[in-house]
Amino acid sequence: MSEKQKNDAIHEHVKIGNFFRSEYIKRHVEEYDTPSLELIEKIRTELCSCGYSHEDFFIGFSYVLEEYQSYKNNIKHEKCKELLNLLNYYTPFLDFKNSPYTKHFEDLYNISIKYNIRATKLLYPTDMNTVLQEINNEKFSPIIEYPFIEKYNPTLQTITNDGEPYLVYKINDDTDPKTPERIQLDLTIARLNHGKELSGSEISNLRNLSANDAVSDFRTSSVMSRSLGLLMWDKNKRNRRPAGDYVDLYREYKCKKPNCDTHCEDKDKCQRELRDAYKVASKSIKSGRIEPTNIKGNANNPNSKYNLKRYEIHWPQSD
Repeated sequence: MSEKQKNDAIHEHVKIGNFFRSEYIKRHVEEYDTPSLELIEKIRTELCSCGYSHEDFFIGFSYVLEEYQSYKNNIKHEKCKELLNLLNYYTPFLDFKNSPYTKHFEDLYNISIKYNIRATKLLYPTDMNTVLQEINNEKFSPIIEYPFIEKYNPTLQTITNDGEPYLVYKINDDTDPKTPERIQLDLTIARLNHGKELSGSEISNLRNLSANDAVSDFRTSSVMSRSLGLLMWDKNKRNRRPAGDYVDLYREYKCKKPNCDTHCEDKDKCQRELRDAYKVASKSIKSGRIEPTNIKGNANNPNSKYNLKRYEIHWPQSD
């Protein structure tokens, strides 16, 4: 495997990890954090009443939140032309000192920091049917979802020194508790996310991180299992059926044996795998983080009255 292929594989690993983490958090807020959910919904309703669409809230106001983050941390950096053009559309909201919506952005910012994900995206969980279809067609490659991190978000900016790009990392050395190793890891992931070729030592550090972190297991089988678990959770919110009842999903997405629907060779094995996948999903949703596939204990079941609409994996890009 070439160095570029190794880089690409690590990059894909990071993207997939961020994708599942994001989906678990969306469902955690839906199920366990009613105050945050209702606050975001209230803000979205008010902003959409001004003529903005759900797509604007999902994409555009994510950029506004990033601008607000820079404003909060007093960070000045260049924006690409496309981003500037998009932000111009939201100019009434960018005067953060005087805007009547400043309190909204402060609320959204605080929720974003709490979950390390843009609050504007929490109301849009992904329809896992569309994910499983892409996995079966070997097309699954989620978009990059950058974590929303207070103060520690390295940004790539071009400094006018011979036009060379530099990765600038803002840190308050009086209050930030990060170790040099953690700072190096942040910088490595930032370079990876910006498509930069990694050095041998950077690749080695990421490999060591993956090897030491049991929850970072994203082989094809794990991706399929995690997707099935999330889909069963979503169905259970509507139908209140135990995971073992969803053998039809196992047949449709995972079992490749002929005549599975009429001559199941090991129905107990299928049901056991489904129950395990559901347990991992329910535990990850409850904790709001990626739990290992061998986690112990009993599954949790949804009880919240909220059941948000699910959106296609590439929505709204696919519209």
